[in-house]
Amino acid sequence: MKSNLNGAEEDHIEEIINYFAISLFGQNTEEEILWDLARNCISRLGFEDCVIYLLDEKRQMLVQKAAYGPKSPKDYTIHHPIEIPVGSGIVGSVAKTGIPEIIPDTSKDPRYICDDAFRYSEISVPIMFEDKVIGVIDSEHTSRDFFSNRHLNKLRLIASLCANKLMRARAEMEKKAHQETLYRAQQELSALSLKALRAQMNPHFIFNALNAIQYFITENRPTEAMKFLSLFSRFIRTTLDTSDQSFLPVACELEILETYLKLERMRFNQRFDFTLAVDPSVQVFETEIPVLLIQPFVERILTEGILVNKKHGHLDVIFVVQGNEIICRIRTELPFPQTYAGPSWHAIRERIHLIGKLLGMPINVDWVPSGVDIAIPLQRTKPRRNVLKSREEGF
Repeated sequence: MKSNLNGAEEDHIEEIINYFAISLFGQNTEEEILWDLARNCISRLGFEDCVIYLLDEKRQMLVQKAAYGPKSPKDYTIHHPIEIPVGSGIVGSVAKTGIPEIIPDTSKDPRYICDDAFRYSEISVPIMFEDKVIGVIDSEHTSRDFFSNRHLNKLRLIASLCANKLMRARAEMEKKAHQETLYRAQQELSALSLKALRAQMNPHFIFNALNAIQYFITENRPTEAMKFLSLFSRFIRTTLDTSDQSFLPVACELEILETYLKLERMRFNQRFDFTLAVDPSVQVFETEIPVLLIQPFVERILTEGILVNKKHGHLDVIFVVQGNEIICRIRTELPFPQTYAGPSWHAIRERIHLIGKLLGMPINVDWVPSGVDIAIPLQRTKPRRNVLKSREEGF
């Protein structure tokens, strides 16, 4: 007879566990998981009452998330959830110790907290994941000595299934939130990229370039006019070809910078020289940096440092790798305003902030007496040599 009872009990446990596992199949939210547990599984155990709490770690507070029985609302909304500090009452004690408890007579336990009505039995089981309490399943009954070890074993199994499902749901929720954040940042970044592109290719720049071509023609310098026109068309083509991308290989950025500086050097009648250098530690085709990030700094130092002086100037742009960052160092021997706080730099500041969010690390801009250092979190991908078509085509 005892064997038959044990067999029936085992069958009942298996039935409950199978039901619970199946009922939680699919992508569920925390709310769905907990209400499914409270309303469906607990009701199958013949309990009068059940409340499920989740732990608010920051506040060290157990917060009611679902309920079955007299405390159960008609919908999934709990307008005034019960909150119990960790260590307070029977539920709080279980959350603190991680050890389940059966209270056969609550009238003899000073920890018992009466809410809507007094009940004489209570069972409280922690919901644990990786030996850490994340919640508590608590049930009360009007009869003394109602709960048994059989109930405890069933609840512990259900709590274990619930914990695993809750953590999967949380991981999925965090993943979706992260993806949404990245998507929004990408959208904002794309908009700012277009603004930066329009600023880089503004009518003033194009007008100056066309004026330079006209100047070379009227001065009967056709060779220089053709060379300038070739450089200008390359710059326009490369900039447009890369305008829909967020990151480019260092090799492509070097091409854009070289073309831009050659144009400016011709336009200002060779008043400055420049050097573009890459440390051997930089894999120029695999290492990527944000599009349209370096050129505005080069332009700032060039126009407000070198070209406003009567002296012949020199500009150095050097890329090096230090730890987990690639550093772009822009240097000149002539003085210039060492800040980018003006209104014209608003789009650049916003862009730097958003790129840092995308990378999960900030981009640091450090102004030094002879120039600026731009530190970018290191990004490596597969080689993309096809973006360098204009360099391969030549003038």
